Amino acid sequence: MRASNEMMDIVTNERKKKGISLSKLAAKIGIAKSSLSRYEHRQREFPVNLAGKFADALGISVVYLLGISDDYELTSMIANLDSNQKNQVKQYIEQISSQKQAQD
Repeated sequence: MRASNEMMDIVTNERKKKGISLSKLAAKIGIAKSSLSRYEHRQREFPVNLAGKFADALGISVVYLLGISDDYELTSMIANLDSNQKNQVKQYIEQISSQKQAQD
């Protein structure tokens, strides 16, 4: 799994590349703009439990965001799954992330 800073680098780069403001991204994710700003300025750790919401809001794969796969083709396929399929993948990834965090 990627480090917090690496995930936020991806979020920040994707947000800027797509011309999404802090306010708009925060609203899509359901968090305060000030919280998102703190994540981007590395004042807080990336909230792994919200990785799926970040990925959906930015149109990227949660698998890519978390660093489970850097395979662009694979992550593109996952990004194009229907919402039920995405939820199943997210649940699986969250389980894996929880298990990895428990091991650390």
